[in-house]
Amino acid sequence: DAPTVELPEPGPPDLEPEPRAAPVPADPAPLAWPVEPPGEEPTETALRPEEPTETALRPEEPPSADR
Repeated sequence: DAPTVELPEPGPPDLEPEPRAAPVPADPAPLAWPVEPPGEEPTETALRPEEPTETALRPEEPPSADR
């Protein structure tokens, strides 16, 4: 029976991995930082669709085709 009591002992070690989970999410956070700077450049174009839209809204510019 004594050896059976040892089985419950491994229970506490399981709790250790839980606290470690906190530092794990922190790792991905720093990775997002480097991704944000480069993402802002392409994001500006997506946020400023007016640039490409001007051509669509200003069909008068390409009157050369009519001429």
